[in-house]
Amino acid sequence: MDRRHRQPARQHPYKAWSATGAWCGTAQLQFTLDGQFRRLTAQVGIAANSEVTKPLDFFLVVDGNRVAEYQTVGGAPQPVDVSIAGARTLTIGVEPPEGDSTRCPGPERIAVWAEARLIPAR
Repeated sequence: MDRRHRQPARQHPYKAWSATGAWCGTAQLQFTLDGQFRRLTAQVGIAANSEVTKPLDFFLVVDGNRVAEYQTVGGAPQPVDVSIAGARTLTIGVEPPEGDSTRCPGPERIAVWAEARLIPAR
């Protein structure tokens, strides 16, 4: 394709990501926001193809402070809608619930952050 006729990439009003994983202990992703976003919306849940449905705790940390937690067992995903106005950093994570004797979800629980969007500050 001739690059002179190529259209620029369409700009979206948000950034989006989804992630899945199976692990022992806590798994988390950290993002540098530099105050550029005002809200995070997403859906969290356990993948339908997980072998066994045991609880998992999803959490959000803004600038070092845990601001939201969602425990999910399976079935319908739970909506996430959290203010992150002015945040410098955002961490999303998942871990086995407190008191889980295995502390190792392994392949039987697969956590999903879906349709995640960072809504820009105006």
